Amino acid sequence: RPIEDKLREIADIKTIETMVRPGALIVTATLHDGTPAQRLPAIWQKLRSKLAEARPALPEGTSDYVINDEFARVAVRSLALTGKGYSAGQLEDWAKTARERLQSVEGVERISLHGVREERVFIEVTPQRLAAAGLTYDQLAGKLAERNIVAAAGEIDTGRRLLAVEPSGDLPDEAALAAMPITLSDGLSLPLGALASVTRGPADPPQTAALVNGEPSVVLGISMRGGSNVLSFADRLDERITEVEADLPAGMRLASITDQSAVVATDLAKVGQTFLETVAVVMLVVVLFLGWRAGLVTGLIVPLTVMGTLLVMRLLGIELHMVSIAAVIISLGLFVDNGIVVVEDYQRRLALGEDRRAAAVEAGQTMAAPLLTSSLAIILAFAPLAAGVSDTAEYMRSLAIVLAVTLLLSLLLALTVTPLMAEMFAGAHDAQAEDHGWLARVRSWYAGKVQLVVAYPAQVAGAMVGLLALSLGLFATIPSELFTESA
Repeated sequence: RPIEDKLREIADIKTIETMVRPGALIVTATLHDGTPAQRLPAIWQKLRSKLAEARPALPEGTSDYVINDEFARVAVRSLALTGKGYSAGQLEDWAKTARERLQSVEGVERISLHGVREERVFIEVTPQRLAAAGLTYDQLAGKLAERNIVAAAGEIDTGRRLLAVEPSGDLPDEAALAAMPITLSDGLSLPLGALASVTRGPADPPQTAALVNGEPSVVLGISMRGGSNVLSFADRLDERITEVEADLPAGMRLASITDQSAVVATDLAKVGQTFLETVAVVMLVVVLFLGWRAGLVTGLIVPLTVMGTLLVMRLLGIELHMVSIAAVIISLGLFVDNGIVVVEDYQRRLALGEDRRAAAVEAGQTMAAPLLTSSLAIILAFAPLAAGVSDTAEYMRSLAIVLAVTLLLSLLLALTVTPLMAEMFAGAHDAQAEDHGWLARVRSWYAGKVQLVVAYPAQVAGAMVGLLALSLGLFATIPSELFTESA
């Protein structure tokens, strides 16, 4: 266990899992939650150093380490290369050719091959042939081992024995191996092909395999460079894939099996529709209760805030994705309230007889402190998502940042642009409409309930405490998870 012992000396590693396969040892090291991304290169370098220290304790003949520290890379497009009648080696060769051509597409970071079946040269030996030549199976295996690396692949029931050989040196392929002279006991020699059948085929059992619609295939996993637009990247990639497909031999196909760009396009369209519906509902409610002039003045901060938020996101390097868009939608109903409060105060001052300019200035100045306080309270409520070091915090950090940016921008606009627009377009409250319309009836009903609450403060406070305790009790019985399960 020299590898595990050395890896345990790295304090950043949380768990170590070891899996043993024929001819291979796979060790998986997991870091502690919240490990900063900027420390990863140093940690991986330390891991390599520890593995180098463990190397002298490994058995003789152990191959070099293969270290994979790129688990975070995700394929945005997966392509399957299939072809009936083509060998595993031919599929691999054409997959590598396709990879070289696709690698030059702007935005491609890496293209990995999956399901590649390593080929072996198989020597199928018949005991009768060996006996006629005066050789045994072990003697033949020994003669092959003198010039090649030979691994026994087992026996089959027909009385024949199978050797899996990796040609090397001056015997690079099955043809050269079949012509290799085998010295017999009487000093004469025969080519290996006269004593056994020499063929090339995929390793059995395969270490990795990929099947698409039941056909063996090689899968190309295409990763996109960070900061690229997945939709425009997909368009460029599709053009090159069409060119590559045109040059494939007859019967070979390059088909897309996963496409993250299609998923992103669909999800963004749904989120965009939700955003537009939310804006429409908010604007309708504002116009309905404030009147069309005051409603439009209040709603003006919606597009201005969204555009300003997108600009700041660009400067901060925050991408437009489901979480960041959700933050804008969540904050939409919150930041509109800033404009409503300022316009309401402006209209109240006009009704009291103040000058339009003075009313606009005073509305902005008077509301600055309470609006700033309410905005900061909401921002601080989401602050743990931005300041946390857990995996969840890393995923949800953009939600808190975008929400804070949106609320602060809306506050700035509500205290500057909204008073200016109100002075130019909004008027005082229509007292007659307020006294006789349906809104007056709602206001009268609400006033009665407020008077009732004020008349019995102790009873209301006790009821609130009881409801809070009941809520906490019910909260403990509700299952919790980060996101709902996929439908």
